[in-house]
Amino acid sequence: MAKAYDLYYGMMVVNGTIDRNENEQRVDYYNPKALTACVALSKMALALGKSADAEAWLGLYNTSATWFAKRWGVCADSYACDDGISSYASALVAAPYVPDENVAAQSKAHLMNDVTGHFPPNASYGGILLAKSLNDSTPETGPWIAHTTYTYEAIDGLFRHDVHDDAVALATGHIRDMQRSFGFTIFPEAWSALGGPWGDQWYNWGSCASINLVLDRLCGVDYTAVERASGATLDGILTIRDALPADWKNAAVVVPMANGVNVEITITRVNATAKQIVVKNNPLGALAIEPWVGKDRTVVSATPAGSMAEAAGNRIDWLFVGSEAKAQTVLVVWE
Repeated sequence: MAKAYDLYYGMMVVNGTIDRNENEQRVDYYNPKALTACVALSKMALALGKSADAEAWLGLYNTSATWFAKRWGVCADSYACDDGISSYASALVAAPYVPDENVAAQSKAHLMNDVTGHFPPNASYGGILLAKSLNDSTPETGPWIAHTTYTYEAIDGLFRHDVHDDAVALATGHIRDMQRSFGFTIFPEAWSALGGPWGDQWYNWGSCASINLVLDRLCGVDYTAVERASGATLDGILTIRDALPADWKNAAVVVPMANGVNVEITITRVNATAKQIVVKNNPLGALAIEPWVGKDRTVVSATPAGSMAEAAGNRIDWLFVGSEAKAQTVLVVWE
């Protein structure tokens, strides 16, 4: 982590000062990816004992994000007037600067729109999501009808803001497109208008949407080794915050950790109104299990006892610490 922090610090900081010097800055901090980096670098700095850096990164984030928030609505329901898919990385920025309702409106107007937006008009045109909108006066030429990295950023932003249905539809649709040519998943550099992959078929950048969205979002597996949950006596939190698609029966994940420990996670859709999550071998100090239920559902039962409904009303949360964090089975039933 120390080497990674020093690398990014050297790339982004001028004259040893973490600020937004208009004349000397190396990075446009009004860019949503740079804003996201500020938050990550603040956490890294804190973990490395650089408290002053951590505070400076957050200060830079808050100052720049305040300005970024003012972009909403300048060009209809979006944060940018650039029609390229890269502009929808705006959803990577957290609330309150980018509210959930704005991200939902932006997705409906542009990402899920198969007439004037970025959603393919048929199953063989390019891939999800299109690099430029269908009504763009200067459409993408050559093979670059669609490519994966910007798609990943746009979809991941939807998950961050709980625009659940759109996020799941786009993530699974993108994976389906990655399997269209050969029957197994590829990570192509780009897609042509003919519907086929172009360039490197296993492009490393392309793996982010087909792998990370499955592990991080659909299965919802995440962990930190340096944070400590309330009530825990040891550092580390393993989180399972799934968005299991309605047509998936189950998902199984194995997470290798230190000292040869493999954490086993199984998410099972018991039936149309019940979901079970099983975790084994968690070596961290806490375990958070937060299954998606849905805003239009009423929870009938949640076992074991001790769960809490999130304020948004779409998830049920458990937090286990101590010996209870090592292995757990939760079951939620709704109607």
